[in-house]
Amino acid sequence: MAYLTSEQKREVIQECGDSALILYEYFVSKGNIDNFEFTDVKSSRSLGWAVAKTQRIRLVLEKHNYFRKVKDGNVFLIYIGKVAVDKSMV
Repeated sequence: MAYLTSEQKREVIQECGDSALILYEYFVSKGNIDNFEFTDVKSSRSLGWAVAKTQRIRLVLEKHNYFRKVKDGNVFLIYIGKVAVDKSMV
């Protein structure tokens, strides 16, 4: 998915807050880039936020199943969006 619908945006804002929508849209925009590093440092630099703010908001997205990062051997598997996160947990 390359973009979010208005309904999806409202859902993220209601569940996680407006800053979470910004970070989530950033993740969605990078989701199709091979070997993209989803780190708090890289995200914070791109968004102009403090690393602590980025981490706090990412944890909120993880809590509400919008984002999941799992280490599998030497690589990280990234799941973006409720459907992908939910499927990764079975």
